[in-house]
Amino acid sequence: MPNLKNLELQANSISFMDDTLKHPPFTDLKQLRILALHSQRRGIGKIPSNLLQGLSSLEMFYAGNTNLGHLKPDTFKFNPQLWYLELSKNALSEDNSIPAELFHPISSLTKLILSRTQLRSLNFLLKANLSKLSTLKARGNEIDSINKTLIESLPRLEVLDLERNTFTCDCNNAFFIDWAKNSNSTQVVYAYYLFLAFLYDNKKKRNGSAFQYDAFISYNTEDESWVMEELIPKLEGEQSWRLCLHHRDFEPGRPIIDNIVDGIYSSRKTICLITRNYLKSNWCSSEVQVASFRLFDEQKDVLILVFLEDIPTHQLSPYHRMRKLVKKRTYLRWPKPGEDTKIFWQKLKMALESKEGHKSDGIL
Repeated sequence: MPNLKNLELQANSISFMDDTLKHPPFTDLKQLRILALHSQRRGIGKIPSNLLQGLSSLEMFYAGNTNLGHLKPDTFKFNPQLWYLELSKNALSEDNSIPAELFHPISSLTKLILSRTQLRSLNFLLKANLSKLSTLKARGNEIDSINKTLIESLPRLEVLDLERNTFTCDCNNAFFIDWAKNSNSTQVVYAYYLFLAFLYDNKKKRNGSAFQYDAFISYNTEDESWVMEELIPKLEGEQSWRLCLHHRDFEPGRPIIDNIVDGIYSSRKTICLITRNYLKSNWCSSEVQVASFRLFDEQKDVLILVFLEDIPTHQLSPYHRMRKLVKKRTYLRWPKPGEDTKIFWQKLKMALESKEGHKSDGIL
């Protein structure tokens, strides 16, 4: 079939053990434009360096959800026409998982999809020479910063989707936040969250309106029993604080992110109830994202961290935003079973009563 244009082999059991193949399977498909190998049931394992040999006309390659851990620099040396590359849902967290040299033979690449690949950085793009890349989608990763040099290395970028990453809203991202809001040439999906917070904050300042709640409670639904049995009776029942809660105060039918931004900016403070379930939740990550932006923007003590579980600091390493917040801010710990809770509630009350200024580092 030398004239075949489109070959779809997804959702099979294709896998490779060797770095190179004795008989590359596609050498006669000189006219092939599209090859789909994504979603292999057992995981493809690796892409041999000569797997794509012969595909000189290949334009689109799909290899998402194949349990790839790294790619070899010469993977695409036979495919100079490639302009679309999909690698989502792979485990590419290591620093050398995607070498910059991977992209040198495919300088015509215009669309790169790297969503949910456990990426911690996009710095491999600095020397990739992707001068024609127009669309970069890397949502659902663990990227915490974007610097000016990286943006300047992608001069043709038109769409940048970084939704649901663990960005840190501090000086490390000052350039990126400003660029995301003001760039006329690139549509930045992450900027949607920043704009919501920015516009809401300005609206509050213009109106000079009072806060509707004393605290927005950010928690995972798996921990709702603690919220209902411990937090609400104490803070609302005994101490008369006004709390904003998902299950009770979010407007039905409204986009969740809009409810999150509205709830956080309608509250004097945000209390994050941190557990292992909380750290894994995408929506909780969004709440921390918006709360961190407000903290960075207002430079006021508006964020309270409460650890309901004993989570050692080294276990926070995969969660860059939370790790950085813990390093910079005072936090509270819920007492272990059998320990007196009176001091905890008193310190939480003091944290809610505090007006402005940052607390010192450490544990309350």
